[in-house]
Amino acid sequence: LDCFGLPRGILNGTLPLRGKLLSPDCMWPEQKLIVELDSREVHDTDRAFQGDRLRDRILLAEGWRSARITWAQLRDEPDEGAADLRRLLG
Repeated sequence: LDCFGLPRGILNGTLPLRGKLLSPDCMWPEQKLIVELDSREVHDTDRAFQGDRLRDRILLAEGWRSARITWAQLRDEPDEGAADLRRLLG
């Protein structure tokens, strides 16, 4: 993020919502934005699939925005990802 001039978010912080402690990969509390870095290795199971959707729904209902970026997108399209993140951070 530094090389793109983007503000640093909180990495693997704790976010208490609805009696649960979420641990987003990266969050910007002021903008209520969360970015999850998803790999098939971790997120390609039924349990992860179900959990990710529940988490996204809870976040949206509580006024947070959540964006998911795959490792391949991060590796292959860093400029596009940084431009989108810049827009999301406003």
